Amino acid sequence: MRLINVVTGKLEDPAGSPEYAILSHTWGDNELSFEDMARDYVQTQNKYPKVRGTIERARRRNIHYV
Repeated sequence: MRLINVVTGKLEDPAGSPEYAILSHTWGDNELSFEDMARDYVQTQNKYPKVRGTIERARRRNIHYV
């Protein structure tokens, strides 16, 4: 399973079964896609407030993946 590392903002395939947060929402126009994430989330993060907000909430709860 590929997850977003909340420190680097990059997709990873972590070993084992780490704890992770889940973003659940409805998709609108111009939403983040897997392809966007695979290219490089860090450079596009200002365009995606839902994901950025989820990462920040996970960090505050000491969860390392989204």
